[in-house]
Amino acid sequence: MKKIRVLIMGDSSVVCSMLSRELSAYREISAEGISCNPYSARDKIKEDEIDVLLLDIDMRNMNGLALLKSITKLTLVPVIVMSSLITSGDQTVVQALELGAVDAACKPGGPFPVKETVGDLYRKIQGASAVSVWKFYKTAHRLNDFFRNKKNAEPVKLLNPAADNSFVVIGTSTGGVLALEELFSGFSSVFPPVFVVTHMPPGVTASLAGRLDRLYAFHVKEAQDGENPVKGTVYLSPGWSTMLVDRSDTGTVIRIKNRYAAGNNECHTADMLFMSAAESAGKNCIAVLLTGTGVDGAAGMKAVHDAGGWTIVQDKRTCIVYDMPGTAVTLGVVSEILPINEIAERIEKKTTSG
Repeated sequence: MKKIRVLIMGDSSVVCSMLSRELSAYREISAEGISCNPYSARDKIKEDEIDVLLLDIDMRNMNGLALLKSITKLTLVPVIVMSSLITSGDQTVVQALELGAVDAACKPGGPFPVKETVGDLYRKIQGASAVSVWKFYKTAHRLNDFFRNKKNAEPVKLLNPAADNSFVVIGTSTGGVLALEELFSGFSSVFPPVFVVTHMPPGVTASLAGRLDRLYAFHVKEAQDGENPVKGTVYLSPGWSTMLVDRSDTGTVIRIKNRYAAGNNECHTADMLFMSAAESAGKNCIAVLLTGTGVDGAAGMKAVHDAGGWTIVQDKRTCIVYDMPGTAVTLGVVSEILPINEIAERIEKKTTSG
């Protein structure tokens, strides 16, 4: 078995050594080295000795974003950025994802427990190693051009959804930020509540929601426990949490649980969201799986399919990583396989005409 070669770059030798030791405990990973020097890291990357770069963007004496930008110009090696300073108002990680990082993770230590953080990094490294970086950069550049030339959004049309209790649930991971930006660019009308699981770390989802909210005419926010969702709003599940949709005496209510407290260490948060939506909305639920690593969402999509709902997956050609959609296809529970640029139109037709 060929191991995934990982280079760890940061200014803390203690943290880097710990990461090297912990990640190397996984039989699929080989920590190829540690670098506190951008020049030595660049040489190792240029010599094609690594498969994934872990980059600390909080380095004290170096601009992590500038370094990331130079790395993406130099190589097609996938980069996962790490940060210990993730807060709801900080845009650094979101900016890193826009600059070409394929994923983001919490740096172990401080508020982020080592065991859970290393496990999260392990899954993200597996996903990053399968990324078509050329396809990823091509998509990023196209979206950047779109938003740069985009005029102020006009008010959305007021269309009534087919059923008042209809939901749209979306699951994605690796490459998901770009996929969501492209998907939402096709939304042009008031739609049922949309619930999204992204596998992003804590804090990043609030920053991402803020960015998406500024880009589009509709509302995008990080979901809160106990709130009643409304039409025309997209709800992002908080990082490292499980979001469920439930019925109560007051109507639909969002439930947020800590992912680990929910006993869900293997990151099946999309499955749990989809299953709750299938139970709550039945045939009025639309489930969508976008680019992503692993099998999360497939079992939940089966629940939606069995309940009479409509299921859509992003096609392999436009996915950065086809694992999540492909697993659902293999299960035989997918109503439609569509390129990312056609999914929004299909959702709109299904929610306005049934």
